[in-house]
Amino acid sequence: MFPLKSLPQTSNQSGFTLLELVLVLFIIALVASTPLLFIDEQDQQLRYEDTIQKIALIKDAIIKRESYRGQPILSGFIVDNGVLPSENAITELLEKPPQWFQLEQATPYFNFGSDSSDAVAVTLITQRKGHTGQYILSGVDSNNDLLDGWGQPFIVDSSQASGSDADNIEKGADVGFLLSTSEAVEAYSGRKPEITVDASNWQIPLTGINIQLFNYDSSNAIPITDDQHLAILVFRNSTDGGTPTKLWTTYHFAVDVSKAPSTGIPAVQTSPSIISGWHRNDSSADASDYIPVGEHPVLLLNDDDNDPQEEDIYQISKLLVIPNGTQPTLTLTVSP
Repeated sequence: MFPLKSLPQTSNQSGFTLLELVLVLFIIALVASTPLLFIDEQDQQLRYEDTIQKIALIKDAIIKRESYRGQPILSGFIVDNGVLPSENAITELLEKPPQWFQLEQATPYFNFGSDSSDAVAVTLITQRKGHTGQYILSGVDSNNDLLDGWGQPFIVDSSQASGSDADNIEKGADVGFLLSTSEAVEAYSGRKPEITVDASNWQIPLTGINIQLFNYDSSNAIPITDDQHLAILVFRNSTDGGTPTKLWTTYHFAVDVSKAPSTGIPAVQTSPSIISGWHRNDSSADASDYIPVGEHPVLLLNDDDNDPQEEDIYQISKLLVIPNGTQPTLTLTVSP
């Protein structure tokens, strides 16, 4: 008998090909990276939303308009200080610039002279004016910086900012404000969110003010020769905060109203609709003279000795200037 020889057996098992291995590894990597992609997209969206929220905070800090029982309520940097933030806007919204006047119930000054030493204090009233110290209370980091969602600073177009010095606060229609975001925001969203404050958003020309003077006296007119004036006192903050007399500008026009046509029916004078009828302190006003939004003291005074003093004031009121809208009419009664 011959011994049996084992025959070679063919295995039914075989390994992955290289292509199959690459495909498997690709699928594993794709599955593993999908949550990361989702997390990254979610992170980018949260950063974008954080940026939008901070833009809203900045906008409200510059000027905010609300209403109560149909009446406008204005607040913010411009209302308190009478000027736009400068190219250092974010810093100025987070802390009071050096030498600026601090927010308080301030004593107004009127001035018909050429120098701040000619200013006269109006102690009969006060006006809430000055820098509040911090206009943005949330979203600020530990270094007291306000950055966008990507940790980048907001950008202010300095050519559109007013600046905080006296030479730049009366540019009239040329003064605006533009704040935009970093390139990271644009790279994610495809747009660059920004804040634009045009001149008409924060001030109005003198000729846009609506004031009516009523004379109920049917026997006496009030001619220009009587030296009566209506004066608007405007506060503008600056590095002269240590000398409050330098922070107030007086815009005024001469009272010139005829006698009442009959008892109970007043003669009416309206504020000048052309700039030549207005004066700024001791000079003629010009087209660059604008009034910032907010509340401003208004005086009627009789300066019959060409030496205006507080005792010459016989009526005090306040004028509210609102942005982008028809101005409310202030009505005062004059006395011969």
